[in-house]
Amino acid sequence: MHDKVVIKNSGFTLLELIIVLIIIGLAASVTFISIGIAHKKAVIREAAKRYYLSLRQARVLAATKKMETAVVLSEEGNSYQIVRVLKKQSSEGEEEESFVLIKRVNLPQGVTIQGDIIYFYPLGGSSGGRVIIEDTQERAYGIRVNDITGKIKLKRIR
Repeated sequence: MHDKVVIKNSGFTLLELIIVLIIIGLAASVTFISIGIAHKKAVIREAAKRYYLSLRQARVLAATKKMETAVVLSEEGNSYQIVRVLKKQSSEGEEEESFVLIKRVNLPQGVTIQGDIIYFYPLGGSSGGRVIIEDTQERAYGIRVNDITGKIKLKRIR
């Protein structure tokens, strides 16, 4: 008797390997797109938090150093400054303001800021105001400062 030995091929076919590679490629591309969107959201969120912390810094400086401070926005909307406010009487009797730079912060590319100059006074109050920080995708955060208490609130608006 002749016994036949049957060898079974237990590997993967080329078609199966190609299908698995396509599935892995699709999963990777979805992951990279999601990471890109999350990164853009994080950039504006961090810019808003940084501005919020700069307002707090200006408020604390005003109270502890007994000086008037302000957070001034650039005209281009791409940066802001924490400044010390100096007031003088002009020869005509009008009050003139000048600023001494404490800190300048540039916003990330694609993020803009617009709103009020916000002053903080030595006794804890402020001029109050509202500022909006937004990106090119129209995501936006609003920062509001209470004019009596100087309390600062940060809120996502879009």
